[in-house]
Amino acid sequence: MTVTEVSKAMTDGHKGDLGGRNDVRLTENNCGAVYELPLDGNYVATAMRGVVAGIPTAYPVSSPYAGNACAIDGIANPDNITYITGQNTLLIGEDTGAGHQNDAAWAMDTQTGALTLIMTTPYGSELTSLDWYEDVNGHGYLMAVVQHPYGESDQDKAASPEDTRAYVGYVGPFPTTN
Repeated sequence: MTVTEVSKAMTDGHKGDLGGRNDVRLTENNCGAVYELPLDGNYVATAMRGVVAGIPTAYPVSSPYAGNACAIDGIANPDNITYITGQNTLLIGEDTGAGHQNDAAWAMDTQTGALTLIMTTPYGSELTSLDWYEDVNGHGYLMAVVQHPYGESDQDKAASPEDTRAYVGYVGPFPTTN
């Protein structure tokens, strides 16, 4: 499960947690996190454990990373996830505003926790519909959609109206994982 931003009533004792029992008591993290929720035999979540979290970072104006509020070597505001069966790989897609100037997709090794950056998007877009297709005519494919390039921020950086069109793409073919 992704939480794009851990804030407000998700944090311990927040004033916005009106009438609640304060059951969710997380540390605020504007860069978000990915959680694992083990299920019982009735598919009811029985616990919640953090898998990976973004790291809030303040880069100086002189840094090439200025404009990113989350560490550039980690996730920022996760939104879409998918799992590559048999490869111990969780794919994480971002939908961030200030977290990363360019949204990204990451491959996380679920055994080691290592993150690998696998793609980025143009300014102001969202990386969505991150899906793994395990066996299409004997090959695996990773699909992704880039929504509204230059649309949420940095509208002035689009060189032409065509730059703002969404697009769908795939990476592959890969050997099948089954």
